[in-house]
Amino acid sequence: SASPESRTPFSMTTQVLEEVADRYGRWQDSECMALKGDLMRYERGDTGRVLLRDFYSAALNGSFQYTESKEYLRELGVLDESTPSQPSVIISNYINGPSNCLASSKYYSVCCINECEALLQPLERHIGAPDALPSEIVDLVQRLPSATVQAPRTLPDMLRQRLEGIAAQHGGRVPIHGRLFAQWMHHAYPRECPYPHVSGTATLLSSREYQLAHGDQHVLSAPALQAQVYAHSEPLAEEDVISELPWSVEEELFVHVPARATGEKSSSFLRCVMMLIVASSMSVATVRAFSGGKGAMDWGSKKEKHMV
Repeated sequence: SASPESRTPFSMTTQVLEEVADRYGRWQDSECMALKGDLMRYERGDTGRVLLRDFYSAALNGSFQYTESKEYLRELGVLDESTPSQPSVIISNYINGPSNCLASSKYYSVCCINECEALLQPLERHIGAPDALPSEIVDLVQRLPSATVQAPRTLPDMLRQRLEGIAAQHGGRVPIHGRLFAQWMHHAYPRECPYPHVSGTATLLSSREYQLAHGDQHVLSAPALQAQVYAHSEPLAEEDVISELPWSVEEELFVHVPARATGEKSSSFLRCVMMLIVASSMSVATVRAFSGGKGAMDWGSKKEKHMV
């Protein structure tokens, strides 16, 4: 056996293992990017979505993935059913879902890196505040590229209107750590930023947790996949063609932003009240002085005492 002098100290071994664990996630993320690239082959336009029938067809054509059941995808918040006859899989939500996590343990899981965080960081750095004017955000985002979005670009009028609508709910400024802004980022970067569901409408369960909770198999067999493809094989009706991504108006703030306009109005109101009190006090003092007679106005009298 090795001599005590040649053995690696336990502290150093721990440090090496921690470094390996930290770097493994980024190394494993290359597989996530490969998965994203594969899904984009079946993407419907520039929506960041893959029709469920195409998702399952890819599995039947040799992909070892894309076999999660429709119920499991719905539970994860991966399924977009805004067009009921033609549900679709949201690429960014699927990539970041627990079904793609590896090296899971009771303490942590190694999952795909959320690309939207890398887009939020420069926005936070330039804004330097919990909220911003819509025009400021538009200027920054138009110059911010992603892995699949080129910059500079001109944002569509609809995206500008959505941002103005968010600001209208918050005194003219957009909270950048709220659900509505996260939804707006999904519209601006549909392949990188996940769609933010309202709290309580999606549950991020691992495949094992889902099976324990529901008793259902989360993976479909080949015949079941074929049945799903057949069930959604009818041609898309004209009204079912996606013209814009779904939008919901529910807001959830993850960081409380004090209302600037309300605070300013309250301060102005308090100043007015204080001025009225001072003016009233002076008026009362003046009336008392006049009602006290001539002696009260004799400033040269030695008997008069004034408290200052």
